[in-house]
Amino acid sequence: LEEAVQREAENGYGMLTIGVAGATARGRFTDRIAATARSFSGPLALVVARREGNPMAGRLRILVPVSGNEASRRALEVALSVARSTDGRVMALYVANEQRRGSRRLFRFARFGVTENEQMVLRDAVSLADEYNARLRTAISTGATPEDRILRYAQRGGYDLIVLGVTRRGEDVY
Repeated sequence: LEEAVQREAENGYGMLTIGVAGATARGRFTDRIAATARSFSGPLALVVARREGNPMAGRLRILVPVSGNEASRRALEVALSVARSTDGRVMALYVANEQRRGSRRLFRFARFGVTENEQMVLRDAVSLADEYNARLRTAISTGATPEDRILRYAQRGGYDLIVLGVTRRGEDVY
């Protein structure tokens, strides 16, 4: 699989999407998936379906954490494209570093002390959703670690898909 990915990468593809059965074990990506991901140096999408049948059938509820960096903006674009094609909805979740109580909704800035950066990132998400003609909600979540907040939000909201835009930091990411 790694050799096939390397051969295809020579064709100049801009992104690799991996979607294979058995991608995770005990809450982590398998060695096979990690090796395949490492064999492609460009942007990467990992697709892990958790339901039977066609995961793209029906209206998808998509969660996408946003931070304002290029990787998270690209993830939002992917999420909006998928949502539009499935008549689904996207939740753009800003996970704030500060320890504040509970989740905040975008349109209550002054009341909850939302920072200018948070406002800017979520307003950009709303503008992008308008460009894609896709349905979007926004929220800010605080407390715990970002990964805990994202997983808790995903479980509580019953999302079908989580789209993460991240940059590679090294081998330990996989």
